[in-house]
Amino acid sequence: MSSYEKYVNSEIGRTFLISGLLALILGYLTIIIPLADTVSTDPWYSFLYNDVTIAEEDRFNAFLVILETLFFVLFYFFFTIALASYKEINDQIPSWGQLFYAGSVTILGSLLIPQLDFQGNVEGTGSGSGYNHFTSSMQTWVAVMTIVGVVFVSLYIYYTETQKSKN
Repeated sequence: MSSYEKYVNSEIGRTFLISGLLALILGYLTIIIPLADTVSTDPWYSFLYNDVTIAEEDRFNAFLVILETLFFVLFYFFFTIALASYKEINDQIPSWGQLFYAGSVTILGSLLIPQLDFQGNVEGTGSGSGYNHFTSSMQTWVAVMTIVGVVFVSLYIYYTETQKSKN
């Protein structure tokens, strides 16, 4: 079976390609959100961010927390589908391993990515010389809400049945 028939000409292959592409885009967006440098320029998306030079307790931005969490949870959903589709393409049965692996990557990312500053350093490590739009309370909320989202999406995936399995 050629790669074209395996990935493009089959329904499960197209599911793998589309889900994998969406997971990559969402993963990229989760990294870009904390790294958006709105201090030096005035880009169109600057309305999303509070001024990083004001006190941390005055910078909490619920919309930014929800947006980052939404991207992490959607990343988890599409990453899980891509992993499960890849297993099916290789004539294997998707298992709990796909949920565990995708969940681990997502939760670890939600703990680390919001801590990145504009220069790409981890805030508070001494090497971080830039600013971070995510305050410590925002970072905590992103992690907690992502964990809750991963649990709900896992339950959704677990309780969703295909037409084939109902027969």
